[in-house]
Amino acid sequence: MAKKSTSVIRMAINDSEDLYSTYSTENNIVLNNEAVAFLESELKGVESKDNIKIVIETPTKVSDERKNKCVKSIKNHFKGIISEAKDLIKRYLIIALIMFVATCLLATLQILGNKFGFPDILMIFLEILTWVFGWEFIDILVFSVPIKKHKTKKYAKIINAKFEFVVKKNNEEK
Repeated sequence: MAKKSTSVIRMAINDSEDLYSTYSTENNIVLNNEAVAFLESELKGVESKDNIKIVIETPTKVSDERKNKCVKSIKNHFKGIISEAKDLIKRYLIIALIMFVATCLLATLQILGNKFGFPDILMIFLEILTWVFGWEFIDILVFSVPIKKHKTKKYAKIINAKFEFVVKKNNEEK
């Protein structure tokens, strides 16, 4: 079994408070949009098999309390995204089931229509509906759900990431 490599995401901040939205409260710490967009952008370059290490570069030493607050806020943000994605996947699967049942019912109506001589216009309409519901079923199962699952796995990598805070002065790490 091949050993997993680790991808490093480097983030430079002037102060640990730079990571948070100005609307955050002490009980509800929210990452600012720039920090989220940066992490999501950096995540795109990470191989799916790699682990992640997030190195946060600061000009001064950060207290353990602030480090924990930073790490907790980043992890909580991405846990929220994963939770929303899992709920969406469940909804997708329910919709896919409904589309599959509708496709089966419409196909059955087409068979009955052929047997009992439904008008051509009705048969064309049933055929179109069958294809539309069938395609939606396939689209959800083959495209939408796997894409969401892939993103969820990538976001889980941030939750499981190792975090390191580095003091960086004059382009030197300490």
